[in-house]
Amino acid sequence: NFNFTAAGSYSVHFRKSMEASGSNAPFGVYMEYSTDNGATWSRLGTDNDPNGTNWYDRGPSSAVSHSVTPGGYAWSGNYDNEATSYDCSFLAGNSSVAFRFVFMMARGYTDGYNQDGFMVEDFEIQGQTNDVSLPVELSTFKAEPVVSGKGVKLSWRTESELENAFWKIERSMDDAPFEMIDKVNGQGTVNRASDYTYLDQDVSYGHRYAYRLVDVAYNGAMNISSVVTVDLLTPAQFHLAQNYPNPFNPSTKIEYALPQNSSVRLDVFDASGRHVRQLVKGEQEAGAYTVTWDGRNASGQTVASGMYIYRLTAGKYNSFKKMILMR
Repeated sequence: NFNFTAAGSYSVHFRKSMEASGSNAPFGVYMEYSTDNGATWSRLGTDNDPNGTNWYDRGPSSAVSHSVTPGGYAWSGNYDNEATSYDCSFLAGNSSVAFRFVFMMARGYTDGYNQDGFMVEDFEIQGQTNDVSLPVELSTFKAEPVVSGKGVKLSWRTESELENAFWKIERSMDDAPFEMIDKVNGQGTVNRASDYTYLDQDVSYGHRYAYRLVDVAYNGAMNISSVVTVDLLTPAQFHLAQNYPNPFNPSTKIEYALPQNSSVRLDVFDASGRHVRQLVKGEQEAGAYTVTWDGRNASGQTVASGMYIYRLTAGKYNSFKKMILMR
């Protein structure tokens, strides 16, 4: 199948050869196109023949006649390696166009018409689009540390996309070689703006990260974007983030940040203030941390649905937040 999505001019070209011998049977060849993956087919060109096909009629009295219906399909006089072309510009705007040749034989002839035939060579599609943009027009691409918690947020926008199957997201830490960290589906072919975001949480403070995008087309062609960088500095202040997901079942994550080495405690309490579970206790270096609570108490038993409170103590810093368990 061929992609004619972009506006412009398109044409199909080929060379054909015919043979008509040993038969009085009229026969014909014509070309069809489909824009719905072969569910329906339409004839390419016009046809004024009352039989409904574009006949090569040898007729009962001649062995070599090569007639074509008026306004037919360019199957004309010289039928030996004959160059043929059709203007297909009317098909512009279709993302999947298929072509086929149909060879027709008249019914009721039994005198060896299987010697009649045709051959097509050098088939090609030519086109010139009116769209001079790149296959994927990337207008913005940036990376920035997340405001709450640890991570780098990538965001980019395309003004249009052509045959974009997916994006490869590649990352480098401290000038190391780039490695792919994930893939994001593309929009295929669109003539409108598309916005993308991606959160990279597998990062550590105190490093410089560089990112680039690789858009991969359906045919495997790739384009690499420019590089954006971000310095992930040590947290500037203590921070306790809201758990996620919230409400949750069966588990949730709790993130916090330390601007300096600290003695840390992270505890969970029920709505009445009773201690349920201690998640963290000990000395920790400056940085960002993520802890998972599985909805169990200190004895390993699952706790009931309801509101719970988690509290972070780090040196003189104290903070608490509420979370909802829904079983």
